[in-house]
Amino acid sequence: MRRHLEATINTLAATAGFSIILLILLAQPAHARNLFEYLTTRHAVQDTESSGDQPGSVSKQKKTDYVSCKILIKAPADTVWQTVHVERDSAPDLVSNKLLTSADNHSTFEQKWTVIPFLSRTTCVIDEVDHPQTRIDYKLLKSDEFKVMEGSWLFSQTEDGSATLLELTAHLEPRRINPRFFINNVARSKMARRLAHIKKLAEANRSELKVKAKVL
Repeated sequence: MRRHLEATINTLAATAGFSIILLILLAQPAHARNLFEYLTTRHAVQDTESSGDQPGSVSKQKKTDYVSCKILIKAPADTVWQTVHVERDSAPDLVSNKLLTSADNHSTFEQKWTVIPFLSRTTCVIDEVDHPQTRIDYKLLKSDEFKVMEGSWLFSQTEDGSATLLELTAHLEPRRINPRFFINNVARSKMARRLAHIKKLAEANRSELKVKAKVL
């Protein structure tokens, strides 16, 4: 309940931030630019510690452009790997998921997501590259709401094989103007919610997971 409330507040804050800057932009464009630079620069310093180096397979961005969330799942890496692929058809805020192409470890999907409940949806074409039980790299090919969306799923199994640390990283650039810290806060909230959903599925009885060898 608390996480859901925080996610709602962050989403409203992002919308409010955009509205305020838009109003200032109409009245005083120079002031709007100064405000935007101040907010993003201020947050960049605060967010540095929570953003680590990203895999070389994604575009090189400033460390502060990335958001990272982790969760420990009590399941081996192969189970978590399979769950991540199955979960893409039932992820929180997902409207639909359609496989467009698939060859070897390379897949392309068209996904529709709810950005703001009852108000906004987005359609994204995503390219994914699988590195079995180690990493999944994803990158946006086309979207009506985002210019950039890229990152990785990282799988780190414990030495005894009983648990896996799953990390999700993301770099987002929406087409609409929003301060970086608003974007990152909303993204972090949605990512944490999705990781919690995957944890729940992965730790459930394995017989409930209908997994195929190929990506769904």
